[in-house]
Amino acid sequence: MTQDCQRRTRKPLLVNLAWAAALGLIVLPLLYVLSYAPAVRWCGPTSIVPDDGRYHAFYVPVDWLARNTPLARPLTWWNEVWGVEDAISRERYRQLYEELFGGNQDDDITL
Repeated sequence: MTQDCQRRTRKPLLVNLAWAAALGLIVLPLLYVLSYAPAVRWCGPTSIVPDDGRYHAFYVPVDWLARNTPLARPLTWWNEVWGVEDAISRERYRQLYEELFGGNQDDDITL
């Protein structure tokens, strides 16, 4: 193989690796964060899909981002676009209640 052929085959490989790195470092995390609101819409408390808690465990990092970083405002807007801001707020309230009082708020309500 000549040097010219080696350069031609090496360059596309580097370009492909650069695209794969960009995909892995930028696009996939972005898709993960943006899939939070649709997941709540389809699997959350107000959906017809049973809530077994698995989607919550998967999205704990996104929930942390929404509460503790400057991404709170854009993520809140994204949740409003999907119509799930109320469901997310109720879930956060429930989690806070469990942390503070160590139980389910529905158990403490007596009529």
